[in-house]
Amino acid sequence: MRKRIIALLLLFVIALTACTSAPKGAEDDTREKRVFGTTEATETETAELTEATEEVTEATEATEETLPEPAELDLGVIDGNTYRNESLGISCAFSDDWYIYNETDIASMNKYIISLYDNEAITEAIESGQTVIIFAASNPATMTSVQIAVSKSKATTADESAILRSVTPMLLAQLEQSGVMTNIASDIVEAEFCGQTHAALSITGETMGMQLYDTLLYLTRGDIFYGLSVTTTQESMIAESLAMFEAIEE
Repeated sequence: MRKRIIALLLLFVIALTACTSAPKGAEDDTREKRVFGTTEATETETAELTEATEEVTEATEATEETLPEPAELDLGVIDGNTYRNESLGISCAFSDDWYIYNETDIASMNKYIISLYDNEAITEAIESGQTVIIFAASNPATMTSVQIAVSKSKATTADESAILRSVTPMLLAQLEQSGVMTNIASDIVEAEFCGQTHAALSITGETMGMQLYDTLLYLTRGDIFYGLSVTTTQESMIAESLAMFEAIEE
C-alpha cells in the first residue's frame, strides 16, 4: 500500500507538469468535485485521459527544445528525524514514531511508478529525472505518509485552484484505470502549510479494503514547483502532518 500511495503523488506532479507547460488560454470546464465509481471509465473520461497524456508528451518535448539544461534537483538534507530543503524553503522535525526513507528507498519508489503505470510519458518523466520523489516519511502507528516530489519544469504564477482543477481529470482517470484506488471522490479545499493558506486537492477512496484520505498541494518557490501529499487512514492526521512543516527564514 505504501508504494501505491507514493505513486499518487508522483502522478500528480507529472500531471502538473503537463498543465503548467500547456499554452496559456487553455481552459478546462471540469467541475471542482467529481466522483469515479469502480466501473470502467466513460468515453468522456477516457478522452480526457488521452488528451492529457498527449499534453504531457508534447510539454516534455517542448521543454527540452526551448529551455536550457535545468540545475540538478535539491534533495534536501536529513539530519536524524529532521528534514531541511533550502531550495524549497521548508523544514520539518518529525517525532521518533516517524520513519524517514533513505536514498535507496526513494530510488525504489520512483522506479515502482514506471511498473505501475503503462504510460510512455510517465516513464519518460521519471527516467529522465524531470519529475521525481525527493522525500518521503511514514508513521506506521497512524498509517500516515508524507511525500514531496519536484519537477524541473518552471513554476507558473497561475491560480492554484485553477491548476488543481485542470489536473484532476487525468489524475483520477489514471488512478481508476490502474487500480490504485476505487470509489474515488475529489474536491478542491483549503490547507494551511508553512503559515500560508493554499488550495489543495482532496482525494478520498479505497485501497486494499481501507478508506484513504489524501491531500495534495501544488507549491512554488521562485521558479521551482513541487507537490506535497499527506495520505492517511485517519482524516485528522492531514492537518496535523502539514502543521509539522515550517518555512525557513531568509
